[in-house]
Amino acid sequence: MDLNELRHRALLDPDTPSGLRRALEAGAPLEAIHLDARGRWWHEGEPFVHPRLIQLFHRSLHQTPGGTWLLTIPPFSYPVTVGHTGRFIHRLLRTGSSFLLATLDGREVPFERDKLVTDGVDGLYTVIDGETARFVDDAWKTLSPCIDQVNQSWVLDWQGQRSPIGNYPSPVEKADENSI
Repeated sequence: MDLNELRHRALLDPDTPSGLRRALEAGAPLEAIHLDARGRWWHEGEPFVHPRLIQLFHRSLHQTPGGTWLLTIPPFSYPVTVGHTGRFIHRLLRTGSSFLLATLDGREVPFERDKLVTDGVDGLYTVIDGETARFVDDAWKTLSPCIDQVNQSWVLDWQGQRSPIGNYPSPVEKADENSI
């Protein structure tokens, strides 16, 4: 998506914050900030490298009810493009006999196998607080060898237990409907 289209979409969105709307209407320049499907942030085609800035961006990303992805760091908001999903799980943390999912925005949540879904290609997802979250980096490397296809279904063979994996996008279809 080019920057003119991003501006146009944000202006059409009734949920765009008023300060951002005024700036866009006045012709404020936009710079291309993009979150790719692997959880990496890009600025004008160059990757962000500062870990704290990356974590801040992951924490500050949200989607308006009208479908615009924004970085919101009060009192400012900025429109961005997002590839696939805005929440990412990068590590599995062992806590006794269970595991936590560590997200790129700094959260740790329990690993619930029954919420796993796959696109059948290279995507593994779960739901965290009603939002789709994609497994990337070490979390993907840890789980991918434990995934197998049996007939036309996918299963996770994890710690001696086999659990079915649902088909993406269900039950997390909303996250992809408005992605850019």
